[in-house]
Parts: sequence; C-alpha cells; structure tokens
Amino acid sequence: MRLAVAAVLAATTVACGGSAPEPPPPAIEQSSRSGDAELLLRISRNPTPVTNPVVVELEIQVPESHQARFPDEILPAGEWLANDSRTDPPRLLDGGRIAVVHRYELEPLGPVEIEIPPIQVEYSPPDSPDDVQALSTEPVSVTVEAVYSDAEEPTELVDIRGPVEAPIPWWWWALGALAAAALGYAFYRWRQGRQADSPEPEAALPPPHVAALQAIDRLVADRLPEKGEHKLFYGLLSNILRRYVEDRYGIRAPERTTEEFLVELRSGDALGPTHQALLKMFLEHADLVKFAELEPAPEQAEESAEVCRRFIRETAPPPPEPSAGS
Repeated sequence: MRLAVAAVLAATTVACGGSAPEPPPPAIEQSSRSGDAELLLRISRNPTPVTNPVVVELEIQVPESHQARFPDEILPAGEWLANDSRTDPPRLLDGGRIAVVHRYELEPLGPVEIEIPPIQVEYSPPDSPDDVQALSTEPVSVTVEAVYSDAEEPTELVDIRGPVEAPIPWWWWALGALAAAALGYAFYRWRQGRQADSPEPEAALPPPHVAALQAIDRLVADRLPEKGEHKLFYGLLSNILRRYVEDRYGIRAPERTTEEFLVELRSGDALGPTHQALLKMFLEHADLVKFAELEPAPEQAEESAEVCRRFIRETAPPPPEPSAGS
C-alpha cells in the first residue's frame, strides 16, 4: 500500500509550438494492489474552502467482467453531509481489464480537519460470486478552511452563529435551485413594485451608484431580518451590489457564481486590491447566509448594508468638475 500526496502546480510553462499543458495531478492520490486488482483513491483539492464540496474518487481496476461493490457511505454523520454518490459505467483498459469509478461528494458543515477512515471495496469474478475479495485504502486527512484567510480583516462580519447541524436530504440541490429561481423572481417583483410607485416613471435614470444606494435604503426600510427573512435580505442585498458592479464596470455579475465573478475582477483593473477584498468579504459572507444556514443578528444585517454602502461610495465616479464660467 502506498500514499502519494501530489503538490498542486502553481503555473505551467508551455514551449512555443508545444502541446497544451496537462491538468495538475490530484492533491491526494493513493494506490493499493492485490494480485491482478488495483484500487486508487483521488481527492482533487486539499485544503478546500468551506463553501466547496470535497469529492472523493475511488477507482478499482480488475479483470474484465468482474463485479465491484463500493460502500454506500465513507463517513459517519456528524461533521460532513453526503450530497451525492454515483458510479460511472465501466471503462475498458488494455490487457482485458476494466476500470470502475465511484465518486462521493461530501459537504462540510464548517472549517474542520477530519480523517477519512480506510475504505474497503469488494470485487468478485462473474462465475464465482461467492469468491469475494477486497482492497482497502489508507486513512486520509482532509482539511476544510474557513472562507477568510489569516491575512484578511474579519471586521464586523465574523461574529455570527454557527451552522445548523441538521441532516439535509438528497434533494437539497434541487431545492436550492428552486429557491434561487424564487429569489430572482421575488427581486424582480420587488423592483417592479418600487418602480410602479415612482411619481415620474419617465424621468431620466439616476447614476448606478445613486440607484444602488437608494435601493439599499429601501431594502433596509423593509426590515426583513427582523422578520426572520435572512436569506431573502442577503439575496436582495447581494443582487443590488452585483447590479451596481455590472452597471458601473460593464461586468456581467448576476449570471456568474461568486467565485467566477471574483476571478474576473482579479484578472482586470476595474477595482483595486482594497475594494476587491471588501467585495469578496461581503459576497462570501452572503453565500454563507444563503447556502450554509448561517443566521446573522439583525444588527449585523445593518452592518452588512453599511459595508455595501461604503463599497459603492468609494467606487462611485467622481463628480464632474465645473466648467469655466459656470
């Protein structure tokens, strides 16, 4: 049995006219062998942020037509939730062998370092189903990091309640998609209702920063956190800030995940490092409230709104200089 922890490559240099770079190896990879069977374990990312699932991939390579049986669960209930478990169709290898891959998708409930115990996979020939043999992996240590790094200032947004430790059914992802669609529709209706109350619907639209600050004031006046509507409040507040970034810098923020949006900001020069960090802090905090069942106190919702106001005021375009003779 052997264990190889592969270092994730920081950059790959490709010579002119050469082939495309190969993808980096998994962060954790194991291999165990017995006779003509081999069991591989792969984890593509370690450590991983708390907002991402951990994917554990098992691959067993056996002679053709052998049957493989993977365990339904690899961790007891507690610090992790099993979101998905699936087996790919067998893949034919050279020499009359097949490879069967089974993936476990684990959702962490918070920053933690947990050890995955040995996982046993059974296999047997088709003509002798009772002749069961097995291969096992070695224990693996997986680290889940907090959203905020040590270099970032936690500011006022870190003092919130922990996650609700309750089991989430397998249809959690489906409900999440429905909730996102309902949230988008609620935001659309909310904006439509506000626009209908405007006494001058045909007046010129205000600048993006003015419209965003006004929308935040109206949202705070609705007092949603005091009614227990934490997810709706942070969803609407996040949409207001993303819409401002879209109108101000021409970045298609609403159609992207938080990670994709932040990657595009870092690749451009629209925002400086200070404002990128401020925006990253708020969006990841909002994601924890919307998807990780965190429940901030009502006063923290007002502080989150003030963080958004600060970001908007500091990134708004400067007022035009008065022309000569005015």
